[in-house]
Amino acid sequence: MPKNQKKSLKVSAETYKDMKVLKTIEHVSFDYEIIQLLIDQYYKDMTEEQQRRYTVLRENM
Repeated sequence: MPKNQKKSLKVSAETYKDMKVLKTIEHVSFDYEIIQLLIDQYYKDMTEEQQRRYTVLRENM
């Protein structure tokens, strides 16, 4: 099984609808791609301190 398909994520119908709209706008096919774009944008908007904390937490999971 590909690494990007090992987990499932449940979202509300409204969140799924929002994701479908964003996937259309961004021309991506898969849910994980739009989720990654959203994470990247969120990370970009973090302070340097928040980015460091994010990195440490992510590395320790």
